Amino acid sequence: MAKEQTEDYWLGARKLPQGAELMLGESASHGLPFGCEFHKAEIAGVEVVRVSAWANGFTAPPASFALDLESEEDGNTGDGDFGDADAEPAYTLFASGEASRIEWGDLVETQAEGIFPFNFRFQRSVESRFDFAFDLPDDARCYGLGERLSGLNRRGAVHTLINSDNPHHLPSMDAMYKSLPLLFIWHQGQWLAMFLDSPACQKWDLDHDMVGEGKISLLTRRGWQMYLFGASSLKDLVAAYTTLTGRSKLPPLWALGHQQSRWSYPDEASVRSIAKEFRDRAIPCDTIVLDIDYMDDYRVFTTSDQRFPDFKKLVSDLYEDGFKVI
Repeated sequence: MAKEQTEDYWLGARKLPQGAELMLGESASHGLPFGCEFHKAEIAGVEVVRVSAWANGFTAPPASFALDLESEEDGNTGDGDFGDADAEPAYTLFASGEASRIEWGDLVETQAEGIFPFNFRFQRSVESRFDFAFDLPDDARCYGLGERLSGLNRRGAVHTLINSDNPHHLPSMDAMYKSLPLLFIWHQGQWLAMFLDSPACQKWDLDHDMVGEGKISLLTRRGWQMYLFGASSLKDLVAAYTTLTGRSKLPPLWALGHQQSRWSYPDEASVRSIAKEFRDRAIPCDTIVLDIDYMDDYRVFTTSDQRFPDFKKLVSDLYEDGFKVI
């Protein structure tokens, strides 16, 4: 695609007018056509609707980077062995494959409202964008979406889900370091949830104009899967979500202790001084996080010979004194 065509393509996706009426099940007459399937399952005791959509020319959504699939399905062997018998495994994968074992049944799209009662609808508005809408009753509160500088209730604002290394941590800041397209909705004493499985840029408008409606714009040409979780306890919703995406291993005990960090320690002497103060003052501390100044010109996997002349000995000495270094 020529440069001019590429720019027009994305510009058109971003500038399409927002707030148009979206009709569930009539996407072809309100936008571009696309393939779509509805399925349902019970996961950890929670009723879940899975909506899969893809653009014409494809036969299914793109492979997921989020789901906890069997290693053969996601291209990994699960043991770090990628087929080179002479190479040492670099790491071990911990996929349990729970998401692969979920039994999905067919669902008529109009039946989704009985599980997720917020009039969920969507359309492919232009070649490179899908739009979603759902009702937000007056009492509904919204939580999640990853790292934000707002209050816990995300309702009343627009949230961009794309990671950004912005050092200016102000309340008005939108995108930050962690994007998580998972939204919990509290309504009439119950919890429900939405998970949009796509790595593409997303913008979640949680009723910022106070009309009782949430909207999502997803910038992608390919496809996506949306999981709609029915009413349940927050604990069971988290269990259902992590059945899909996998669960973290328990961290080592030292990781639960105090971790000392700042932006940033300029040299080895500063790090040794901090460590000594902790021990001299008998303040518990398990970890010192160095941030970025130990690097050579801020390049990852490097150390500065000027500021940290014997990095290996520094880490060894701190280990002997009971500190882990990150």
